[in-house]
Amino acid sequence: MKNSITLPLLISISSLMFASQAMAITSSQMQMRVSATCGSYANLSRIANPDVVYEMCLNGAKDSMHGRSVCERKIRQFSEQAQTLHGMGRAEYNEIAQAYRIGCNAGKIQPKTNGEGKPSGANTLPPAEIKKRQDIQSYGTEIRNAFSRIREGALGLAGQRCSVNIWFSQSGSVLSTKIESGDKSACTYVLNKTRNIKLSPMTDGQYKIFRNTPIDFIF
Repeated sequence: MKNSITLPLLISISSLMFASQAMAITSSQMQMRVSATCGSYANLSRIANPDVVYEMCLNGAKDSMHGRSVCERKIRQFSEQAQTLHGMGRAEYNEIAQAYRIGCNAGKIQPKTNGEGKPSGANTLPPAEIKKRQDIQSYGTEIRNAFSRIREGALGLAGQRCSVNIWFSQSGSVLSTKIESGDKSACTYVLNKTRNIKLSPMTDGQYKIFRNTPIDFIF
């Protein structure tokens, strides 16, 4: 089943892989650096299409070479757009936006370092914020796995689709499912199957993101 969704990864891989780099690098080294960083993040994507994640990371690296302001402006736009989304759609968007940020960081040609060989002024998230984002990422994976199992026994629905909005209680129960569009048979099947879905209880942070979750089922 294809769910058009993915999650936010929370620690910049570029800062882990290249924190000790203190010298200017050649063009070919830069390409290797960016490719390795973006490839590593794409391989770790949980919800978004890895190819999309990789391309967005490369876009961030390219934009960083035109000056800091370009990346900063687009990152602000990503943040503003994310506020208009909900559920797994927002989680996917956040993961893609994070790929762009990582690309911006990886594309910096000559990072300045402090006496310990670490990038000076590096943006690090507080431990509480990292934990919060990890919790959101983990719950998004739980939702994806639970609803992926709905396809089991649906062989007669091949080629059909159904888009729904699902409302959850904070305890993880399905409160209601609203059909947005799709084939009648597929949507009837989805409605019957979603009634019995039971997820683990959500934290306040998880509930804020996932209480109303849009899902696109493609059989």
